[in-house]
Amino acid sequence: MSPSNSRSVITPVHSRASTPAHSRAHSPMLMASRGGSPLTNMASILRGGQSPSLSSKVAARFSSPTRSPTCKPGEENDSSIYEDKPLPLEVTMCFEHLWTETGGQLKENGGRAGKVFLSTDTVGQNMICFLCSGTQPSLAMVKMEVANDCSSKIIFGAVRKISAIDAVPIKGLNMVLVLDITGSLVLYSGTTRVSKVLLPSSPTTLLSQEISALVLDSGPATPFTDLDSAPSTPFNNKRSSLLTSSLPPSATLPNFGNHDSSLGFLSPVPTDHSSTITHLCDPLSLSCTLKYSNSKFISLTLPAVAGPLVNKALSAVKLLLPRELAVLLHSSWYTARHSPGPCPAPGKEWDMFCRTLLALAGYQVELLDLSTTSQGDTSTSSQPPIPAKKCRQSEGGCDGDWQQLLGSAHHREVGDNLSRLLGLEHPVPDQNSSVDGGVVGGEVNSSAPLFPYIPAILWALHLTYEDCKLDTSFYSHLPHLASLLSKLAADLQLTQYQHHYWQDLPQASLSPSSTRQSQLTQTLLAKLSPAPLMTPTPPSIILHLTNICCSHPVEPYPLLSSVTNSSQTLTTCVSLLSGSPHHSLDKVLRPLPQPGRPQTLLPTVPPSSVPAHSVAVILSTSGWDKTRLSSLPAAVSVPILSALSNCQVAPPPSWPSATYLLIEREDLAHSAPRPPPFKTRDVECPDGLEGLESEVSRLRWPKDQRLLEARRLLQSSRPVTVAVLQRPEVSDHDFMEEQEHFLKRLCERTMALPVGRGVAALRTTTALPTETLDIPKLCLTGKAPPRGAKVELSHIDVSQNMEHWPAFHNGVAAGLRLSTSPDSQDIDSTWICFNKPRSGDNNAQTEHAGFLMALGLNGHLAKLGKLESFDYLMKGSEPISIGLLLGMSATRRGSMDVLITKKLATQLEALLPPTATELPLSHNTQVAALMGLGLLYSDTGHRRMVEVCLKELGRPPGPELENCVDRESYSLTAGLALGMITMGKGEQLVAGGLADLSLPSVLHNHMAGGPRPAPTSSSRERPPSYQIKEGDSINIDVTSPGATLALGMMYWRSNNSSIASWMSAPETSFLLEFVRPDFLMLRTVAKGLILWDSIVPSLAWLESHVPPSILPHCLVRPPDDPPPGQEHLDYETINQAYCNIIAGASFVLALKFAGTWNSSCVTVLAQLTTKLIAVSKRSLADLTGKAVIEQALCVLVLSQGLVMAGSGDLSVLRTCRMLRARVHNNTIVTYGSHMAVHLAMGLLFMGGGKLGLSNSPSSVAALICAFFPKFPTHSSDNRYHLQALRHLYVLAVEPRVLVARCSETGRIVKVALSLQYADTPQYRGIQLEMSAPVLLPSLNLLTSVVVSDQGFWNTVFSAGDQAGWGALKSILKLGGDMPVKKKVGAGMGQSLQWGLGRDQLAKLSTTPQCSTYMSLFLSGCPQSWVSSLQCLLSSCLALSAPSLLPVWTSLLSPKISLDSAQASLVARQIQTLITLARCTQANFLHPELAISLSQRTNLALDRSSTAPEHSLGQALTRYLTCHSPTLPSASSRQLLASALTLHSLPAPENSTIPLHISNPMKAARLLRNSSNPASLFRIIQ
Repeated sequence: MSPSNSRSVITPVHSRASTPAHSRAHSPMLMASRGGSPLTNMASILRGGQSPSLSSKVAARFSSPTRSPTCKPGEENDSSIYEDKPLPLEVTMCFEHLWTETGGQLKENGGRAGKVFLSTDTVGQNMICFLCSGTQPSLAMVKMEVANDCSSKIIFGAVRKISAIDAVPIKGLNMVLVLDITGSLVLYSGTTRVSKVLLPSSPTTLLSQEISALVLDSGPATPFTDLDSAPSTPFNNKRSSLLTSSLPPSATLPNFGNHDSSLGFLSPVPTDHSSTITHLCDPLSLSCTLKYSNSKFISLTLPAVAGPLVNKALSAVKLLLPRELAVLLHSSWYTARHSPGPCPAPGKEWDMFCRTLLALAGYQVELLDLSTTSQGDTSTSSQPPIPAKKCRQSEGGCDGDWQQLLGSAHHREVGDNLSRLLGLEHPVPDQNSSVDGGVVGGEVNSSAPLFPYIPAILWALHLTYEDCKLDTSFYSHLPHLASLLSKLAADLQLTQYQHHYWQDLPQASLSPSSTRQSQLTQTLLAKLSPAPLMTPTPPSIILHLTNICCSHPVEPYPLLSSVTNSSQTLTTCVSLLSGSPHHSLDKVLRPLPQPGRPQTLLPTVPPSSVPAHSVAVILSTSGWDKTRLSSLPAAVSVPILSALSNCQVAPPPSWPSATYLLIEREDLAHSAPRPPPFKTRDVECPDGLEGLESEVSRLRWPKDQRLLEARRLLQSSRPVTVAVLQRPEVSDHDFMEEQEHFLKRLCERTMALPVGRGVAALRTTTALPTETLDIPKLCLTGKAPPRGAKVELSHIDVSQNMEHWPAFHNGVAAGLRLSTSPDSQDIDSTWICFNKPRSGDNNAQTEHAGFLMALGLNGHLAKLGKLESFDYLMKGSEPISIGLLLGMSATRRGSMDVLITKKLATQLEALLPPTATELPLSHNTQVAALMGLGLLYSDTGHRRMVEVCLKELGRPPGPELENCVDRESYSLTAGLALGMITMGKGEQLVAGGLADLSLPSVLHNHMAGGPRPAPTSSSRERPPSYQIKEGDSINIDVTSPGATLALGMMYWRSNNSSIASWMSAPETSFLLEFVRPDFLMLRTVAKGLILWDSIVPSLAWLESHVPPSILPHCLVRPPDDPPPGQEHLDYETINQAYCNIIAGASFVLALKFAGTWNSSCVTVLAQLTTKLIAVSKRSLADLTGKAVIEQALCVLVLSQGLVMAGSGDLSVLRTCRMLRARVHNNTIVTYGSHMAVHLAMGLLFMGGGKLGLSNSPSSVAALICAFFPKFPTHSSDNRYHLQALRHLYVLAVEPRVLVARCSETGRIVKVALSLQYADTPQYRGIQLEMSAPVLLPSLNLLTSVVVSDQGFWNTVFSAGDQAGWGALKSILKLGGDMPVKKKVGAGMGQSLQWGLGRDQLAKLSTTPQCSTYMSLFLSGCPQSWVSSLQCLLSSCLALSAPSLLPVWTSLLSPKISLDSAQASLVARQIQTLITLARCTQANFLHPELAISLSQRTNLALDRSSTAPEHSLGQALTRYLTCHSPTLPSASSRQLLASALTLHSLPAPENSTIPLHISNPMKAARLLRNSSNPASLFRIIQ
């Protein structure tokens, strides 16, 4: 390797590399070994001596990364990523620098390359081009090809140079435009010079030449024809003039023009004649920009190679020629087509191509008649072509003038039609007449470059001709091809080929029975080279496809790669549909060998169990669409369209959009159109629940007013009614205080509403970039009936901070309304700061803090810039810090983001180093930061953070009341954060990287009690507290809740019985007295988390957690005479333990079945709720403790809400409505009770009925943190649980609504769905039939979701299909709108009936598309034709193939004629369909249609044969008996060819059958080849 380590990347832009210090080439051995290698020369050119190695590596094209404003986890929150940045360069090839050549080569080659680009020549050879400047500027070209044995290896050729100042690739021409040293523009194909590009000196010169071209270009009687075959220019749109040319057609053929190239002047100032071209830049497909020395720029557009027919024929011929001759042919054609002079008319392009091709093959083209009309006229076919008459001096006429007119091209074009129109006899030229000067036959020049390849030319053009038959848009070009092919076949004495062309197009081809003077003699024929794999019988693609469909043996069809694409694609598709093992791909297709080119391989067939699915994928990947399918001939379109219609039933969801559009399943290709916005009810003031009512929710619950009731119960923006009656003995002052006391209890309920409202209104609206988000008012006033007098809390004492946390919750509820859909791009850092409150009101600031937290929970806070976030934190506001820390951590959940960790460290003392400066941090802010730590490192098992959380879990109180207030919430949050970090990873972490921490034993000590662990050296040393003395033991009253839940979360679903045994309740009532009853609830929750798989929704499982010894004594009245041994039972302890254990078991049961709507689970919970409600009204409640029963009741109601989340269940709603009404003189119902009830109510209508809850590990952890089963007693209570954590349920929410929308209108439709549940150890998976819109269960519980409605097309989403299942998840994530397509032919019979009943006609008329078709298309048609088309329409719709209707309509039309132009092609389609109906058992072709088609065709043929002007019978007999038939008109020849095609008659042979046949037995040999002998016998009789 060279000491230099420089590397360079070749890109399409100018680049330079640094010069290495010294070179490996200085070695004498290296100079001797590489001195004569062509690689040395190339290496010296690559970079002027600093060349990359030729053993380069081809790199894939790199696409620019998608720039999304939403940051991904782990990315730094940098606002600069939203700025517009330049896209990276598109790299085509990379070179690695391996050595440097000597300095002598640098001087020889004129310096390093200034421009590098890739190009392709006209035969497909790839080249890398280096433009070198210096004293001898040149363009060096190096050919490179992929090795045959290794696709990743590139073989480079020798270096070839062209003198050039500048060069650019013209990809549309596969050429290079070179600016040579003389200042001229030259086109090159590789190193072959093609032509020189002439530029006009001024626009005036160009315009004058264009006017000249308009006068001279137009051919006779061809105005505005083939407008698309010639390229257009800015100055000339290439339209044929209405003025006919004064020159004869033969005089206009050799005249070409270069004015297809155009000049667009970018400067209004004319170009100075003294200026020269200095640079070429900005290359496009067919254009580039020229830079002149006077700094003027001109856009140059070069003409295309040719029109579609010539382009296809040229590509085909080049493939069977050696590359050198192919380049010669291409260059000769391009030069001739665009040579100086007036350009030819568009219709003459094919004649020009034929003359160029035949001239290169050695023909004397000036003696050939290449016209495409009246070639099959047997009465004149023996006549040689008539040359143009010489001008005579006399004005008198002669007989030769008349014969000259009859033989003219104009007479052959319009003479026959004009004679039929006027009812005259068609005049024909006299065969014995002679013209002036006679005819010179001429002879082919055997020294011509393409002379040996004349058979290959015929072979290539024949395969092109057959491929054009598969596209009806090319049918107008078939006569041109047939004319040339029939002449070449006659010259090569290929009678079978000549008959093939004449039978297809008799008006354009030579008759096989005619004689023609050929320029190819027998001696010359012997010198020709045979074409590769050419067969004596011409292959027919239509016959080949028919035989495959009928399972007949076939020979492989020859292919020209990249030219006969239709033949390859359709043969592959038909072979798949046949299903025959004898029709594998290698047995039906054979690529032709191409001289000097690698062998082409057959395409691979996409794997699929359904052949029709493979057909759809093949067609779509080949670029086919509905327009291309409509151009298929009838015989091919019927099986293909039928196969595609079968794909509509249940296509795989993982197909690309193009495939769905091809099979007319637009519902799967695109999302449903946006429906009009749903009109909501107008309210007096915003309540934050405007999005609760939507089109989806109205359809989910259409029969009742539950939505309105939920909205009424959850709103907090209107004054409440203080319904207190004044008793007679109560004074006005006392009554006013009584009203205010009652209002205070109502305000406790009102302040708890925002938490539940946030759940119900979650993600139901979008942000407006020009407006701030409305935060509903938290109204704490009342009105007294009947006059509505205002009641305020002005005469009683209330807490000053009473509204603090309710305002925070109100802001969170408002922010949670914002949608998280990808369409919501209006939320950015600017808009977030735009929502800052303008006033200094504390409540407004607190609401904004909640708004920030809500943005973070929904992922929008990732768009907040660095400066803005630090600006928020620097203000030192406690609610702002809490909302921002929790929001940012939730946004980056599980990402371990370093920047967020630093922000948390500023608010959490535990993350600061021991020597850090003490910061005045509030307790609640540290609790929020600690929870943010758990969120940020969720499910990571990060060791350092585990240590921090474990240390903070047992943190003792510090001096000066540090960590002395609300220690329980801090310890609980540390345990929850520890559980989040290690969720479900206990077994793995304890046995792995965290084994030395002894997590289980340490957490057990914090749960059950034990010695306080010794402080570590890395921890900050703190003196003990002066006020609180806890001793050396752990205070489990503080640490037990967090440690218990941390153990349960760490060992989630581990089924570790030893850890679970720690959580079991004491077995005796005596031992129960040593455990706090609320700890029993948390231990039961932890036990259920550990034994997750054993949870069963039954009352027996719930009560199995209660010790059997106390179960009979739970919630029963103590007996007056207790039995012996039970005199000292503590019923209060027993009942409190029972209530807490049952509450804990119910809570973990709800976590397991959250959002599943499990009927058994909700029944058990409802039963226990009813029981506790009844107990609370009895004296037994005083024995148990009303507060305990209230807490258990709240947990049970919340558990029901968790299970029935998103269901809108009425029974749970009624229970919540009853519990929230308990405000009269009840001190047990606290602020926390109302919070739990309204949370349950909000869960029932979560997200307006569009969202559900997940039961994944991270979701379970979030639900535990949010719904921790201990609620605050008042609005400022954060002792046991920080209130801000109540909103973490958002992290467990997942979109699960599935809404079926019509793919055409976008409206919601009712669609039947089939849901298949997965099998579980407890029960076998069931299948549910539901109706969309529906809230799906969690997808991990399902195996398939199927649209099973009979009136709509099926869509199947299976869990086994990762792409399809991912598509369903994507639909749910984007809002749940699933497009469905209605079956137009649903309910119609699939059998073809030639008479429809009233019911069937009524079904057709009710379909909008069918009614429009019948009212517009069939208006004014005969009744018989209308009835037939109605039957066809009904049958096609029933088969779900409406695209077949135009096919059958065109074939069964009563106006079809067998003597019109190209009628033989139509006859071939009819005969093929009849054959398919007889030989196949496919369901795509009704036998009734084939019979009707056969009868109509035979009737039309019989009628035509009896016409006196045709004499079909005599002509057919003479033709089959090798006698030349007399066919004076083109229609007669066409009718004869159609009859031969319909009866499948072969080429004529020598026969002894008499011309007049009266006995059918004598004609048996003649009739046996016909598919309908009776009809043929009637014709020839």
